Amino acid sequence: MKGREYLAVIFLVLLAALGSDRRPLTAQTPPSPPVVGVWRVVTVETVRPNGEVLTDWLGKRPTGTIAYLPSGYMAVQIMKDPRPLIAGGGYGAATAEEKVAAIDGYYAYYGTYEVNMATKTVVHQIAASLRPNEVGIRYERHFEISGERLTLTTPPSTRAGEQRFNRLVWERIK
Repeated sequence: MKGREYLAVIFLVLLAALGSDRRPLTAQTPPSPPVVGVWRVVTVETVRPNGEVLTDWLGKRPTGTIAYLPSGYMAVQIMKDPRPLIAGGGYGAATAEEKVAAIDGYYAYYGTYEVNMATKTVVHQIAASLRPNEVGIRYERHFEISGERLTLTTPPSTRAGEQRFNRLVWERIK
């Protein structure tokens, strides 16, 4: 099993543990939002006001998945390219610097989501995160689907003294 396939299997096991919606489909059941499915990350970009695209946070070819279940649960995991390694005896023997690099090179959270088709936004309600301060936060993302690609865009925020936003492009896993 290749690395990406292995991550996808682990990710799906995690999603199964979150639960599923066992309601039978009926004529009154609304259609699933277009984001439903499992998606593989293509790019994670930070866009500066002048249009310059930065990939320094997670690298030029990050690895990861985001999944939206019909039941309203979601989970995301993204690993930096290249992934920082720990020398020697594993995480327990890692130096403080290696642990910081390992955590900075990985991003993950799960929770629930809501889609607003009128505004083309999806809101992630964070139940658990690698970053403890994110628990309970609601992240709104604009979404666009083109073919088998999903683009999520964050609202602008001030970083390094300028308004920047993140753009994450995902490809549907069939």
